[in-house]
Amino acid sequence: MMNITLLAAQAALADTLTGGNPVLTPVSGEAQMNLWDMAVKGGWIMLVLALLSVACFYIFFERLAIFARPVRKTLCLWSVSGIISVPER
Repeated sequence: MMNITLLAAQAALADTLTGGNPVLTPVSGEAQMNLWDMAVKGGWIMLVLALLSVACFYIFFERLAIFARPVRKTLCLWSVSGIISVPER
């Protein structure tokens, strides 16, 4: 069994090296499918996926805009307590 496979591989390699491969021609019976045709063939689930992807991009860019905004410096309670001195009794 192994010898037959190796012989077939050797014959295929010899055909490739000598240029004996046939020329492949495109099938002209079927029209080329573009992205819109594939989306329409996908059915109703493609509409759901499109809406979810729009929501995902919206959330991503909205979060990106918020994280890119400079942060305001606010005083925390424990940092203010070091500034304000409390008289000891």
